[in-house]
Amino acid sequence: MFNYLSAGLAILEKPIQARNRPLHLQVEPTNRCNLQCIFCSREKYLGALEDLSLEHYEELLSEVRPKRVTYAGAGEPLLNPHLPEMIALASKMGCHTVVTTNFIKGEKLAEELVRSGLTGLRVSLDGATPETYKAIRGADFFEKILQGISKVNEYKKRLGKTTPTIGIEFVVQGRNLREMPQMIRLASEYAVHNVNFRPLNLIGKEEREELLRAGLGFEEYSSTLKETFMVSKELGVNTNLSDLLKDLPFYWSGYSKSENQINGKVCLHLWLQVFVSASGEITPCCALQMDEGISMGNVFSSPFETVWNGERYLEFRRRFKEDKITYKSCRTCYRIDLPTLVRKTLRLPGLR
Repeated sequence: MFNYLSAGLAILEKPIQARNRPLHLQVEPTNRCNLQCIFCSREKYLGALEDLSLEHYEELLSEVRPKRVTYAGAGEPLLNPHLPEMIALASKMGCHTVVTTNFIKGEKLAEELVRSGLTGLRVSLDGATPETYKAIRGADFFEKILQGISKVNEYKKRLGKTTPTIGIEFVVQGRNLREMPQMIRLASEYAVHNVNFRPLNLIGKEEREELLRAGLGFEEYSSTLKETFMVSKELGVNTNLSDLLKDLPFYWSGYSKSENQINGKVCLHLWLQVFVSASGEITPCCALQMDEGISMGNVFSSPFETVWNGERYLEFRRRFKEDKITYKSCRTCYRIDLPTLVRKTLRLPGLR
């Protein structure tokens, strides 16, 4: 409760030195991956391939004591053999736990994930057909992923559990735009609770702009979002489309690499969350590290508090408050206020 109050004050006051610990811990279980997606920039800033050790993970949990843990990053979380145990440890601490995964190994690990206490499962599925999925993800695992989702629902029923709730993460690009309504229908068919449509951001992958946009136009983008929104309402599938439609010009700017759409708000992630890589590097969010190679320090070689309020973090908060941030990832990001943060959090797959 004390940390909740401290975090609330931090949101209001936005101090340079944080007096609270972050409520949300995003950890990268591994930077290894079993896919080569056309929209991923991981190879640009990837160092040695490694898994997050269980020892380092337990130390991190005890230092941060978060309320929510998300397992995601440059790699595929299910490739870390300790992931179910990691989830179980956080669940026993009372944390909400969410995994973002390509779910290729989902069918094999379905029972372990259900038994672990996992709150939310976000499955990355960027096409509603095998052909589109393969074109984007570089391999044909479409049916295998759907079988994995079915297995999770089967074990939930068998074990009498309501979690994890299942969500789909769908990165909208030229190749899959027209399949958005079909994805809603697929989600309904497989008892998926939520579809989160993520606008494409070209930061870190500018050289693939033509491939990723593939002739995408604003009018078609806008009309498809509206059509998909209507289908989601009809079938009762939760989405984030009302937010995308509300601020459509801003989100569209990500497809044009514009850095002039800043809404003037200070990023709340500087006080509410951290991203920790498999090697211990820490940033306010994964985009800074994965798309631009930024680090505020290493929490495996220094205590968390030393990095959380170290000089790099203090300078970062100071420059943000003065609106002097030059990182492209920050200048193209939709910075949200507290009411929007709460609303978006509740709409994320796995948290309702």
